[in-house]
Amino acid sequence: MLPSPPYPCGAWHFRNPQTGEIAPYRCGAWHCPDCAARLADRWAAVINYAAPQRHIVITALDLDPAAARGCLRNIVKAIRRGQAHGSGSRKEHIDFRYFAAFETNRAGTQIHAHLLQHGDSIPQRRLSQMLPAYGAGSICWLKSFAAAARPIAVARYVARHLVGYHHADQVKAGRRVRYSRDFFRGQTTAEIRSILWPPEDPDATWELVRPGLELEALRRAEDRAHVRSIRTDEILAAAVRAGATEADLTRRRLIRPYIPPLEDLGDD
Repeated sequence: MLPSPPYPCGAWHFRNPQTGEIAPYRCGAWHCPDCAARLADRWAAVINYAAPQRHIVITALDLDPAAARGCLRNIVKAIRRGQAHGSGSRKEHIDFRYFAAFETNRAGTQIHAHLLQHGDSIPQRRLSQMLPAYGAGSICWLKSFAAAARPIAVARYVARHLVGYHHADQVKAGRRVRYSRDFFRGQTTAEIRSILWPPEDPDATWELVRPGLELEALRRAEDRAHVRSIRTDEILAAAVRAGATEADLTRRRLIRPYIPPLEDLGDD
């Protein structure tokens, strides 16, 4: 059973005061069942835009998320220096661009990293031999996919490793994603999103309508006014019992002088 969207997701909305158009307010949280599906679809489209070529799994990283990220960073540096291609490699720099998601194993004893990568091909056997020297396990998994199969592979990757409730028994370790600076081929994710989903009217102004909070604020204001009214009645009753005159009560603003309407005033 999927969890309910957290308040105020779907309860608030945006309104365009010029056109009257209404747009829903979304919390954008990965644990929200409504927003997570939308985030997954968008991330899949953005990642697919970068055209990754391989899925790599590196196992047995440190259980501490910060240490696991540092371990992966050192592994990537070693791969780029050509260590995964053997000591006799003549390449000065290996093209290795990646998008990574971290998660713990089901026993909760270690973290592994799932990478989508494009650039130079990495020999799996030599990569496996290299990893223990950098604090990872010797077991790794590497699979290439054809361009036609890439959208399905990327969508499956996003659903499994980025959406929290799809894999509830595996805790997401620290920051959900990490990617190399050049993974998106010289563009930022914001630029790619503007290409994939260009804004219809970038100059439009929207106002946030928060009905839940406004009703709550109104209720609190009414409660305070009711309390003040009760307190005023108590003070007035105590003053009357103490023998205060009408002038005293008026001066203390416990009562107001009666001013009859104009139609009740007679002619002199």
